[in-house]
Amino acid sequence: NCTPAKEVLLSISTYGTYTVAFNGSSEGTRVETDTWRWSDDSQTAFYAGGDETEGNDDDDPPFITIVSLNDTDAVFSEEDAEGTIYYTFER
Repeated sequence: NCTPAKEVLLSISTYGTYTVAFNGSSEGTRVETDTWRWSDDSQTAFYAGGDETEGNDDDDPPFITIVSLNDTDAVFSEEDAEGTIYYTFER
């Protein structure tokens, strides 16, 4: 019987960190902070969180593709077992 967050705020730094804040749910505010890094030199996709170094037993970090990015909005996508998930953020 939880109510979902009414607002999700995203802040991405050029230093390789990000913060996501989930506000307005029945469980209060939840904040997540982690790192990100480009997947390659094309800078069209990135890994969010986790550590993909060789020998690491952790799950692979999420691979996020930049669908569109401009001054007013950002659309990212992520593939999972059920299909494609789209994340849309507006300024």
